[in-house]
Amino acid sequence: MLRTLRRAFSSQPYRVVNHDVMGIRLASLKKCMPGETFSKFNRVATDACTQHSMTDAWKGVNYVAKTEKDHIPFYLEHHPQPNLRVSADSESVVATRPIQPGDFLSIDYCATEHTLFAQFPTVAEPALLRPWTTGSHEEVNEEGKMWLNIDTPPQDLLTSCHAEYDARERMQFHGVDLLDAAWSYDPDTPLYVYSKEALRINLHRVAHYLHKHFERSTLFYSVKANSCETVLCEIRHAGQTRLDVCSPQEVDRGRACGFDVADMQYTGTNLSDADLIRLARHEDLRINVDSLSSLARLPLRRHVGLRLDPNMGMSYQDDERLQCTCGSKPTKMGILLSDVRQACELARRRGVNLERIHAHVGNSFQTDDMGPLNGILAQVQHAISICEEEGFAITEVNLGGGYGVPYLPDELTFDWDAWAEAVKKYPAITERRVQIEPGDSIVKNAGVMIARATDVFEKAGTAFVGLNAGMNLNPLPAYYGITSYPYPVLRREGDARRVSVVGNLNESVDVWREDASMTPVEVGDHVALFNSGGYAHSCRTNHSLRNEFNSLLI
Repeated sequence: MLRTLRRAFSSQPYRVVNHDVMGIRLASLKKCMPGETFSKFNRVATDACTQHSMTDAWKGVNYVAKTEKDHIPFYLEHHPQPNLRVSADSESVVATRPIQPGDFLSIDYCATEHTLFAQFPTVAEPALLRPWTTGSHEEVNEEGKMWLNIDTPPQDLLTSCHAEYDARERMQFHGVDLLDAAWSYDPDTPLYVYSKEALRINLHRVAHYLHKHFERSTLFYSVKANSCETVLCEIRHAGQTRLDVCSPQEVDRGRACGFDVADMQYTGTNLSDADLIRLARHEDLRINVDSLSSLARLPLRRHVGLRLDPNMGMSYQDDERLQCTCGSKPTKMGILLSDVRQACELARRRGVNLERIHAHVGNSFQTDDMGPLNGILAQVQHAISICEEEGFAITEVNLGGGYGVPYLPDELTFDWDAWAEAVKKYPAITERRVQIEPGDSIVKNAGVMIARATDVFEKAGTAFVGLNAGMNLNPLPAYYGITSYPYPVLRREGDARRVSVVGNLNESVDVWREDASMTPVEVGDHVALFNSGGYAHSCRTNHSLRNEFNSLLI
């Protein structure tokens, strides 16, 4: 097939490249400047929309290639900043950026992809990208409910990650053989593996529950969870348009990956004057201020919200280290309920329009950790009433992120229905637009880190498995006790036993898991550390200069 394609493209200004990771791509054979026609193509109008067709949304027409030689633009890769655009009327492909020989060719499919998927049958083939859906907002079919874990029993760690051992005892992650992935790069370098399918599943699942329970709702993806350009571009390609950002740099990163500033909401702390000046360049940016000082210096006047400190928080196993706000001591984030009226007076004097109450109150909390939720929601509702008494029309309520996933083998998926039912007890919240800004719920279990065993030994009755990856590549296990649970990529014969899986940094806290249950592991074996998709890549450090890693999006 590839040989046939190469012959077909031999007379074209591009060549076919069989890329090991990205698959078949098209590379330019010529130089082309913006506005110049890169290539002509022949196409025919059709009522059918296929995976290799192009949609003209204005005319309501789909186009397919007339001949085997006319694959452009139908086989171009997606990119949020493409170097080509289609001019259907002139049957040409026009450069949008300078193109040099060897550059891979791309266009942006985001505007028409929902039309493409709307043509897929409800009962889909397993190989299709989204077997649970036939378009953007339709009902989820029974197969899709199982796939997305919607209206089904809670799932454990491996099931929720779509991971299992195959007949050869090799770990499969969303259908990808992790041993093959480990050897696709340098097998002695840690490898982040991200699943496109997992990102789409998680986005669709969370959005489903929001739409199910709230008439008006908005999902923001929290960039700090994973700011990798590849992941952000894939999330944008999957249809997610809104971002939660917490630094000017994250604003810039989001823009570079195809997101509009008008669709971003900024929630930060301890903003410098330099930060505020950079943010003020974007008049449409929504911003939540978390101190009276920030409000006094804020150069923006529109789309402003107050970040509330309800003096209580939720977290995994009630660990206060994970809470943005807690009752035992003051924290740096948010405005206390007792200061909300003062904030309103300050906003009024400065001509700032307050339109939102924000309350981000925890991290990685499970269903059983939601005890403080009612108290938090009651304070949010009280803050709304104070703002309205002061003359501000609060139209949005952002309830933050921190929604957890299973971290240990026997833990279960988060109960979104239980969370939503608790929120619905407070009409002052639900009669407004409900917003959330999850990060881990989208990317945590969409990423696995593959490391290699460098040492296996026993000491004072404790068995250790040492890996070539440490807390510099994922600080959460050491800092917060949030486990990226280890599994052998190749499961050897033998009984499982309790082992301490540790990293390669000269730090005693560099521990992945102290009591992991693992089948025998030998030096040179690969180990998969699940739940490495969130707060790993974006929080990595340069500790001991051990900063080598590879990334793979599958």
